[in-house]
Amino acid sequence: IEEARNAALSVRRVVGDHPRVLHLLAMAEARRGDAAAARTAYQGALRKEPNDPIIHGSFAGFLADQGEIEAALKHHGRAVALAPQKYDFRYNRALLLHKIGRLDEALADLDKAAAGQPNDGKIHSARGSALRTLGRFRDAAAAYDRALALDPKRLPALLGRATVAKERGEENAPAFYRRALATQPNHPD
Repeated sequence: IEEARNAALSVRRVVGDHPRVLHLLAMAEARRGDAAAARTAYQGALRKEPNDPIIHGSFAGFLADQGEIEAALKHHGRAVALAPQKYDFRYNRALLLHKIGRLDEALADLDKAAAGQPNDGKIHSARGSALRTLGRFRDAAAAYDRALALDPKRLPALLGRATVAKERGEENAPAFYRRALATQPNHPD
């Protein structure tokens, strides 16, 4: 982390406050735990390049880690608006929306992400989680099944599918738990 920070500072001395350099510096500062320096670098990068979706998405993650949920959602939204074809931005926003209970919005983002990246198991697994939380167990099971067809060892999908199977009274619930345990025997869940 210190090496990355020092490298960014060295490049900054040569090229000045280039937005990419400030972005790298912001990420390094965040990793070393200096939230104030990270925020300053992110804000500087966005002043220089206000239409960079990668910087907005990265800053959104930082803000979410700081507990600034609404500000994080604003920057996630800006990243999505600037690069609607980058489904990771929708996925990340959906995770945050799900976390704060805005499930319909989360599901809408995940549906769009799944339409654009139909072979991404993490998106289908997240869809399953949102659907399960909404009480749509049949749809959740289908989403988890799709995630597991794409990535049979995806632990969140295995655990989610096991939970749905248990909630629906399916006889195969223990099999999903056994698969999850075999995948990561030391995982606390």
